[in-house]
Amino acid sequence: MSYKCKVILVGEAGVGKTCLIKQYIYKTFDSEEIPTIAGVELYKELILNNEKIKLTIWDTCGQERFRSINKIFINKSNIVILVYDITKRESFEELQNYWYKNVVSNLGNDIIYAVAANKTDLFADEKVHANDGFKYAQSIGAVFKETSSTTHDSIEELFEELAIKFLKKNSKNYKKQNFEINYDKKNGKKKKMC
Repeated sequence: MSYKCKVILVGEAGVGKTCLIKQYIYKTFDSEEIPTIAGVELYKELILNNEKIKLTIWDTCGQERFRSINKIFINKSNIVILVYDITKRESFEELQNYWYKNVVSNLGNDIIYAVAANKTDLFADEKVHANDGFKYAQSIGAVFKETSSTTHDSIEELFEELAIKFLKKNSKNYKKQNFEINYDKKNGKKKKMC
């Protein structure tokens, strides 16, 4: 069976949403990435337990002047990844004070949430301890991952875990045991068994 899953990344400008997506899909990092000023849509296909999931991954703009546009892109999302920069305390505070509340007011609680503590390669400049991010994720029932777009840390795991949660929620045939992930040839070769 084939499934379509809309994933959206939200958070302040400069937290690394675009870089996270590009690292996940293309395995590349661009330190000169320009800010996103409109929603950008990218795709990736996964196969889990012989069921195909097409992830439509939306990158959104974080600048305050473009926030009203994001409501259009948030609409009908299945998964929301809330991203903050561990070196910028205000990005974590805005995640709680604006981004999560905005998404919940548009989508409600019946979707899959994740919190990504991004830029862990800059640990020496950390302003938000991982424990704070973890506690916040727990409080909203979200998956928590520490990620780095530079080093690719935990990005695959984040998307895989969310795809599995999506299947558990939407597939009557999905079993937790022996899940299998195969990436199509366009997206690289990887196979994982648990």
